[in-house]
Amino acid sequence: MSTLALKYRPLLLKDLIGQEMSVGALTNILTRAKEKGSLHQAYLFAGLRGTGKTSTARIMAKALNCESGPTPHPCGKCPSCLASISPDGHLDIVEIDAASRSSVEDARNLREQVQTLPAFSRYRIYIIDEVHMLSKQAFDALLKMLEEPPSHSIFILATTEIDRVPDTIKSRVQIFPFRLIPVPLIDERLQSISSKESFQLTPDSSRLIAETADGSMRDALTTLDRIIASTTASSISEEAVRYQLGVVPKATMQEISDAISRSDTSKLIILIDSLAQLGIDWIVFWKELVINFQDRLHSEIKSNSTPQAILKWARILQILVSRERDIKESSLPRVIIEITLVTLSKLPNLAPLEALLSPSTSQIRPEPSVFKEKDKSPSTVPTIVAKPDKGLDDLLKMTGGTIG
Repeated sequence: MSTLALKYRPLLLKDLIGQEMSVGALTNILTRAKEKGSLHQAYLFAGLRGTGKTSTARIMAKALNCESGPTPHPCGKCPSCLASISPDGHLDIVEIDAASRSSVEDARNLREQVQTLPAFSRYRIYIIDEVHMLSKQAFDALLKMLEEPPSHSIFILATTEIDRVPDTIKSRVQIFPFRLIPVPLIDERLQSISSKESFQLTPDSSRLIAETADGSMRDALTTLDRIIASTTASSISEEAVRYQLGVVPKATMQEISDAISRSDTSKLIILIDSLAQLGIDWIVFWKELVINFQDRLHSEIKSNSTPQAILKWARILQILVSRERDIKESSLPRVIIEITLVTLSKLPNLAPLEALLSPSTSQIRPEPSVFKEKDKSPSTVPTIVAKPDKGLDDLLKMTGGTIG
């Protein structure tokens, strides 16, 4: 039985979700190739995992070799189209995993392969996944091929780290960015699949899966697969999703937020201890905490709260985000989380907006301004005297880090 990610993998450009700009550009390229016979021979798809790069590369290969093509609408019936979706693969579509094929010998073999004519198709197409993993020698060989490509060869490169692809390569390919897929689109796709698979996803459960997928459709479907495998129920609840993902219940998140608001450090420690007993993933918890406080900030803004209240949650969110790397890299993430949350609960009065948003915020952390008039002349501008923010200084001393 195939996974949901494979079963519902897009087969046409129009099936791709959340990549409208790249889909539109590729559609124009294929249309122009059909009408005018002009076609670039090298493409680079760049974006984070699970956003559709490899799927698009395969669709592009099928569209280029379709008997009615090149076309943005391959027939799906000709021998080339059928071979492209066959488990045995297509003789003229060569997929290369750069992570395991980056040696000098691999580069030499690829250079020799490129000279091979297509077996029965219009083009021989090379899809190189995670191209940034190629060795220097392999990149040199690839550069030579891109400089003087055989007329029958097409190169489609994919990478999650475009910064690691040499500029000499990037200058010879057409680059297509693949964006993170918005949560509403992932949510909608999950609901659509659930109706086809005869199980029910509650709105809250599908939304939670979409939010924790970090813009990756594949990650969302993999999570859904795991949850389905772990339950016999026909309906998947939000509680079941939270349990599988190790996500903290909403009620607990609200209690943490309230404890910080009330400066109730004892309650905070009790809550953190209860989470530890559940064996939660502290990294997942931290991400959920940041999202929770982001929602709280948005709520304060939408409800027209006082500037002081809005700045309070903005500062808390700023500090939480600044500690993420320390928590991910620490062997004792719980300790850093405890220190940070306890310190947040003890923050003093807040600085004015100008001080909070100043470029020098990471060096100077003022409290609310104290105005001192030099004289009572109408033309005199009050002098602002800033005091150090003791709460943030305490956080720096306790954690040995910086906040900015």
